[in-house]
Amino acid sequence: MIPSFEYQPSRSAVIYTRLVALRVDKQELHRLIDLLPENVTWEDMKYWIYFVANVEEGRHSARTEPLLTTDEVRARLGLPPLGPD
Repeated sequence: MIPSFEYQPSRSAVIYTRLVALRVDKQELHRLIDLLPENVTWEDMKYWIYFVANVEEGRHSARTEPLLTTDEVRARLGLPPLGPD
């Protein structure tokens, strides 16, 4: 079972688009490892590194790229726009 924990990335974590490069200082990695349980497996660690990298990539793209509206997302999925509520 994969553990759950609260991860708050520090400002030193930098993710480049499409996970081409992940730049993290050693303190950031130690902080992430310290949050994992003592009986963590390599698979768990790989999962959490992948998870954190994807969260950071999403945060980076939300700051630098235009966001889609709900209607734009629905159109891309072939769904009709939502009616007024």
